[in-house]
Amino acid sequence: MVDRLSSFALTRRAAVARASAAAAGLAIAGGVGRRAIAQDGTPAASPVASPAASPVAVAPSTGPTASLKIALIPAEDSEEMLQQYGPLADYLETELEVEDFEIVPALDYSAVIEAMRSGKVDLALFGPFSYVLAHEVANAQALVMVGDAEGNPAVYYSLIVANADAGIATLADLPGHSFSFVDPASTSGYLIPSYNLVNNGIDPNTDLETIFAGGHDASLLAINEGRVDAGAASEPQYNTMVEEGLIDPANFVLLLKSDPIPESPWAYRGDLDPALVERIRQTMLSFHEAVAPEVIAAILDDNGAQYVTVEDSLYDPLRAVVDVLGLDLDELGG
Repeated sequence: MVDRLSSFALTRRAAVARASAAAAGLAIAGGVGRRAIAQDGTPAASPVASPAASPVAVAPSTGPTASLKIALIPAEDSEEMLQQYGPLADYLETELEVEDFEIVPALDYSAVIEAMRSGKVDLALFGPFSYVLAHEVANAQALVMVGDAEGNPAVYYSLIVANADAGIATLADLPGHSFSFVDPASTSGYLIPSYNLVNNGIDPNTDLETIFAGGHDASLLAINEGRVDAGAASEPQYNTMVEEGLIDPANFVLLLKSDPIPESPWAYRGDLDPALVERIRQTMLSFHEAVAPEVIAAILDDNGAQYVTVEDSLYDPLRAVVDVLGLDLDELGG
């Protein structure tokens, strides 16, 4: 298993470098202005942490906020994403009295990381693994995440699925077939399925013909239409697309469902004014009290009741997977 893991880490870096280089120019989708996915398993021995304790108290700032730039992880339909997050955007802009407000979707995960590293965004919604990368290379700091009514952090799952006509019934049937990952910085679309494949004796570099689809929806559409034989995506995205009639469950065979993954965090730029950070945190923590339940359900993808405070340590199990796979966070982060 060690040899297989080493081979995987070494050969994957070239693909990661190409994907990261494509984002070097801050590939944020332009023209959408203010307004808004799919979220993005961990080893069974890595439980999800309990609710994070409140940070050291910092007096929140008051009065108008000069500027707030927000970025979102990518989805197939940027306009739909902006509509989804529109109520949250309105709430933040109003409550924080932001004079210059902007929220934009990114073209890929690396673009969000680069935007934060270069100071072009103050707050971003990351996937769990892209947050780990952003924390490492862009000083991103976890702020809030989706939680249940009791304040517990929410979890979700990664799926490995195959097209029903591809002749794949189990993971053991995958070698020799085409396979769609999502993005090199995706948790449920790359990191966890890679770990699970390698753990089951499958080297994605030598045993599969792999591509990066760019988004969970794009990966699922490719599998649904038979353009690839199998692939990975998040369970919430799969369920949403089935409910919306975008994919047919009869076209899919479930090969593996991961262990629980901590949900996606919102994170802020590490050099942001601490008083403003605390004001943003408290504003987001009270969001569920200010809007209708159906708005919360739409924004949190029915996977939570409110935003809750989150600590960086919640994502340590993902760092353990990175170590097992021998991945280089600096290279992955561009």
